[in-house]
Formats: sequence, C-alpha cells, structure tokens
Amino acid sequence: MEGQHDYKANFVILSEKNLIIEFHDGTILAEFLITYKKKQALHKEFSPHHNLLVDLRYAKFTKRVDKVQKYVNFLEHHHEIAGTRNVALLADSPDPIVMSTLYQSMQSNLPQNLKIFASLENAIQWLGADIRVEEVNTILEILRST
Repeated sequence: MEGQHDYKANFVILSEKNLIIEFHDGTILAEFLITYKKKQALHKEFSPHHNLLVDLRYAKFTKRVDKVQKYVNFLEHHHEIAGTRNVALLADSPDPIVMSTLYQSMQSNLPQNLKIFASLENAIQWLGADIRVEEVNTILEILRST
C-alpha cells in the first residue's frame, strides 16, 4: 500500500484519566488507520468511552474524500471501537486542519463530540482531562520517538 513506509502511530491509555493519547506521523491512509484502530481496541485497558487526544501535527494526508468516508464508514459499523466520547484533534497546519474538518463534517452519525485544536492546552482543557500540559508533552515525545 502506498505510504506504508512512512506512517507511524502510537498510543498510550491512561484509564485513570479516562484518556487515550494518540500520536500520528507520516502519511495517513484509511487502511492503515483502520488496522491501527483495531489493534488499539484489543489492548486490555481500551474502552470505547475513553476520551481521545489525537496529535496530527506530524501527519500527512492523501487528500482523498473517499478514504475519509471509508474510515468514517468503518467507525459507524464498529461502535465497540468508535464509542461515545470526546475527541480532540490537535492540528497546527493547513493540511491536517482541512482533513480533520472534512472528517468532522462526515462523522455526524457517530456518538462523538469532536473538536479541532491548534493548542494542546486548549485541547486538554476541552476534554476536561486531569493532566498537565507538560505531562502530555512528555508522553507525546515518548510516542514520537518509539
């Protein structure tokens, strides 16, 4: 599959904080994202009700509407993965912001509140997560380096 060589995604589950922190780097394709979500759902601490903080600042996108729709369709048919939750997307450049906005507009049938943020501090505050920005930055650096 195209882009496989440069895509990396890692996560940490903080059950006590009702939070999953995700880090994405490289070109995101729907197929890779679906595989990643299935793997995440197998983790022993996974809950579809944990809020999500998704760092897309290093991600690239294929800019294909059909691929975004494919991912949304997957989530709509897998509520045990999508869950009922708040999702904060962290994006600070036009490409991830445009694709996140497209995703946001397509996922209206999912029981999720989704918002796009340029600021990590604002994302954490919106999620209501009891965690300091410095702690999240440290986690993201670890996820980025592994």
